Amino acid sequence: MYMLFTVKLAGTHGTTFGGSPLGCALGHYVLSKLKSPGTVNQITESSRYLIGRLEQLTRLFPDTVESTIRGRGLILGLGFKNKDHPGRVVEMARERGVLMLTAGTDAVRLVPSLTIGRAEVDEAVDVLEACVGKMT
Repeated sequence: MYMLFTVKLAGTHGTTFGGSPLGCALGHYVLSKLKSPGTVNQITESSRYLIGRLEQLTRLFPDTVESTIRGRGLILGLGFKNKDHPGRVVEMARERGVLMLTAGTDAVRLVPSLTIGRAEVDEAVDVLEACVGKMT
């Protein structure tokens, strides 16, 4: 039988926060907040607003951006018709203070904080719009 962990020294196969009283209390707190109606409504509203703003980009740049917004909730992707564009857009957005990721070879992924508000959505999408505008 192959032993993956040895039990000779306490803590040799632990994790930083896994199972600790603090980690468990924090996890419980976060999950209780996430299931509260106010939080769920705020996340739903932010998602709708962000999707609406991204849909405007699909209409502004039909030759550059795909017509469908990918994902759901606050995990969204904006597809590009040219696979060179997502990486360049991510770089330009970072230079302007907005962090986003690529998703595969043809999309930019937006994964904002669950507490994002309209002002932050507007700022991020305005930066994204300016960056996409440079691609056309």
